[in-house]
Amino acid sequence: MPGLNKANIEDIFPMSAIQQGMVFHAAKDDSSSTYHDQSLFVFTDTGFDFGLFRKTVCLMIDKHPMLRTVFNLADYKEPVQIVLKQIGPDISYQYPAGLDSKEARQEFIAAAMAADRANPFDLETGMPLWRMKIVQTSPAEVCLLWLFHHAIFDGWSTSCFITELHQVYHTLKAAPGFVPAPLRSSYKIYVMEQLAFRRSEEHREFWKKELAGYKRYALKNKIDEADLQGFVLYAEDLDTALLHQLREQSRQQNIPVKIICLAAYLYTLKLLSYENELLIGVMSNNRPVCDDAEKILGCFLNSIPFRVTLAAPATWLQVMQQVDRQRNILSAYEQLSFFEIVKLFSKDTTDQNPFFDVTFDFVDFNRYQDFRHQITDEYEYLSDLSFEKTNALLDLMISTTLDRFQVFISYATPLLTPERIAQIAAWFRRILEKMAYDPQGAIRHEDLYDTTAVQQLTGASNNDHTGMPAPDFVALFEQQVQASPMKTAIADDQLALSYTDLNRYANKIAHALLSRHARREDLVILYFNRGSFLLASMIGVLKAGAAFVAIDTETPAERLKYMVANSHASIILSEETLAPRLRDMMDNGYQEIIVVADGKALSTQLSQQPEHNPGISLLGDQTAYVIYTSGSTGTPKGVVLHHAGLSNHLTAVVDFLALTANDVMAQTASCNFDVSIMQFLLCLTVGGKTVVFNKQLQLQPALFVTRLAAEKITLAELVPSHIDAILNASEGGLANWHSLKYLLSTGEVLTERTVRKWYQAMPYIPLVNAYGPAEASDDVTLYIVQPGDQDPLPVGKPLPNIQVYIIDQNHQLSPPGITGEIAIAGTAVGKGYWNEPALTQASFINNPFSRLQEGNNGGAILYKTGDLGYWTEAGELVVKGRVGNMVKIRGNRIELSEIEKQLEQVPGILQAVVADRLVNEDTVLCAYYTTDRRIGADDIRNKLLAFLPGYMLPSYYIELKTLPLLPSGKIDRATLPPPAYISDETPETAEAFTDMEEVILKVWKEVLNQPGTINLKDNFFDIGGHSLSMIMVNNKLNKALSRSVPVVQLFRYPTIRSLAQYLAKEAAPAIPQDNMKDAVQLMDDAIAFFSQE
Repeated sequence: MPGLNKANIEDIFPMSAIQQGMVFHAAKDDSSSTYHDQSLFVFTDTGFDFGLFRKTVCLMIDKHPMLRTVFNLADYKEPVQIVLKQIGPDISYQYPAGLDSKEARQEFIAAAMAADRANPFDLETGMPLWRMKIVQTSPAEVCLLWLFHHAIFDGWSTSCFITELHQVYHTLKAAPGFVPAPLRSSYKIYVMEQLAFRRSEEHREFWKKELAGYKRYALKNKIDEADLQGFVLYAEDLDTALLHQLREQSRQQNIPVKIICLAAYLYTLKLLSYENELLIGVMSNNRPVCDDAEKILGCFLNSIPFRVTLAAPATWLQVMQQVDRQRNILSAYEQLSFFEIVKLFSKDTTDQNPFFDVTFDFVDFNRYQDFRHQITDEYEYLSDLSFEKTNALLDLMISTTLDRFQVFISYATPLLTPERIAQIAAWFRRILEKMAYDPQGAIRHEDLYDTTAVQQLTGASNNDHTGMPAPDFVALFEQQVQASPMKTAIADDQLALSYTDLNRYANKIAHALLSRHARREDLVILYFNRGSFLLASMIGVLKAGAAFVAIDTETPAERLKYMVANSHASIILSEETLAPRLRDMMDNGYQEIIVVADGKALSTQLSQQPEHNPGISLLGDQTAYVIYTSGSTGTPKGVVLHHAGLSNHLTAVVDFLALTANDVMAQTASCNFDVSIMQFLLCLTVGGKTVVFNKQLQLQPALFVTRLAAEKITLAELVPSHIDAILNASEGGLANWHSLKYLLSTGEVLTERTVRKWYQAMPYIPLVNAYGPAEASDDVTLYIVQPGDQDPLPVGKPLPNIQVYIIDQNHQLSPPGITGEIAIAGTAVGKGYWNEPALTQASFINNPFSRLQEGNNGGAILYKTGDLGYWTEAGELVVKGRVGNMVKIRGNRIELSEIEKQLEQVPGILQAVVADRLVNEDTVLCAYYTTDRRIGADDIRNKLLAFLPGYMLPSYYIELKTLPLLPSGKIDRATLPPPAYISDETPETAEAFTDMEEVILKVWKEVLNQPGTINLKDNFFDIGGHSLSMIMVNNKLNKALSRSVPVVQLFRYPTIRSLAQYLAKEAAPAIPQDNMKDAVQLMDDAIAFFSQE
């Protein structure tokens, strides 16, 4: 260490864990302002004597070892702090002219503090980690700028130091020979105490259990330092009357004010998350138990992982009590340092600590009361210039010092915006008011939001209640039969039927059912090849007042048998060629199979039935159809939908797209999927036409597009992966599809990339993003995507007579912009799951928000979709994935779709999907992709590195010829092949190390104590490295290369090969060599002795 004289060393001992952590994060910060703290004090002194003040500072240096402490991070077995016997004070004095106004004084002080932040503390020079600037602004007013590295002082130490400094200065005025009494204890005792707790198995086991299976509270799914532009401080003074009332509640409930504020903050964070579990860092002060403990200067802080689950608390008092109980549990174990807790769970703390990005602190520095009478009126506005930057992405600090009630929120931009922080502050204030004045009050989120937000969240500002039920489908269809009797209603590969023929066939089917005593809402199985007779049977069942269950003919036999048995249907409608298969499977004998069609004609069995309209009246809540949906596992469940939902959906889509009798709908979906219902029926409500396209044709994209154009299709509905296939294979053929008016995208997340490709091919044809679950009669929102829209693309606003809510796990309204579960109410919501009362009760609940709807138009039942989404500022819904679809990798919750999006930005990758897999008892991410060129895994990884944090990078990259698909056209994640690692480097292809690579290798081995083989492409953090060891690498590398290598680059290039390539390209200023042989030996001996002691 330059300039360090071993004769001037008074003591040496390891740095505390908090000191090491702060130094590490400060070194990683390119701006060098992290933990560079600035405190400003303004006081009156009519006869300020700078010489006497300097003498006072020197006396304080003599008394307090921390003011004589420097750090050494690299030369020894572990980072150490060195207490010097003597050290010169870094203190300056100014009395500038022209500071006559408050504005001028504030501007001058602000500039001085900004200049100081640009001059970071150098930990390698052996100079003090603090300095003072005295600015006299008038004959009677003095500004003291106390500037220091947070690793040497916490807030309490600052209050003690400034108070004592002030007292000694005034004592010296009267007694020039005064010398402060020495302390009976030092910071070293605290470090020794930390070492003892580090060895405590009880503490270690507690934290292992306490944090087992934790979930990281993420402000966003992607938290990458490359995205951060800086940190901003929000400050607000709350009403002191509120503080007094909180103190009264504290007395009544026996809960400290700090814990009440913590509870309010935790619930505020709960508003920003769908999850009930919260994990944040809470600052604690762990001063040792010894003489003069409160007077020792140093940093005694510890970040405690505070984990709590706020599962449906009914009142605000319950929140306070739950947080207080958790505080009491943790208090017995908070002495174990945060760094030691981290080591229990992770070897890599590179990007951020593994537990949290959000912190809380509460301070009340009552020591300042001792010289409050000296503080000027200008203190309040000038003191707000004080600066402290932590490494948390969101930090809230409460200060009740000097009887003020202040909130300070430090936040990272652009991760968080000023508007969002203002919302957070408002919610926090309102929750505090609830806890102070109405702790027994029921928790209702709408009480926390402003009127505009509540209107948006409850659909009042983005929903159209027509108030009138839409006519049922049968009535609409029969109107079109009267209006256009000879017009073609449906065409398939074999047959085309006019409206008259389709109606006649449907009537005969209805009368056949009625003759067999089919009752209202009886289920009837439809088992047809997709085409005209399937549609005629759908309509015939509805006309009879029964409900249909359409089953695809490619449904596996066992699944088909389950669905038929589960439905308890006594009648099955089918066609002659399929009936034998049904008879072979139906071994119970109670189902009757009615053969509807024989080839292209009605069967003899039905031809004798009457053909007039049965005239059965249909009720809105009467079951219209049941559709079986399949989850990822388990048996299929039947969703029961009613006529009101069906007709409301068809009418709403007709109105949204302005459909007419000239429109032609492409029927492409399997009847196992809800979209098939709309595809069959939609155009029949306006006198249009339905054209059925078989599966084999759809699997040939170019030919499929040709046929779509030939059939003059005006409206088609496809999943995004199918749209991509068409765009990739059509080779300009889309331009011949002149008839198309709209293309609807449904079933999967539509991406900006697909939209861009679509509008390049079809610039004048709108692409509509549709969203809706089967349980809510198909589409509940529609959105016409604009060419310039960016990911994530919205799915629109609710259709008429439908309400959409975003709720958390406690069924409370989530704020605008915050992800929660999508829940649906209104006419669209179905009746539940067939013969599944438990499943129905879990997903179809009483609507707690119906009372908030204008005119009480809210549906009584709320369907929880299991989909995640949020509202945009424009009131559009965005769908983000499924509840539980996030994966957790080493405590980080990851949205797989985000990785997939970035993979598809890599040149050459056509489609991509990411899944989590278990490999060697470790959960890893696997990327599967299709490509039109050869792409190496390293190339993909390097592309992703520019957009994704390290924990989101897949471990495996597997090229497939095609991605496996489900019958619905969605990607079948369950059948993706297991990952297998294929090294790019073999003994035959291994390259020799360059000179630069040899230097890096040597340093790595020294720091990691790694005697085995380290390869060029091994990741530093995969072979035992962590954040502090990377700091040691940085220092050793600087010396080995005689260059100053920014530490942040070591994190950006974590392999020997990548780092060597970076160093070969980047020039850096040389740093001087320093011969420290004697000092190194002295300190190594001291560390060895201290460790033994």
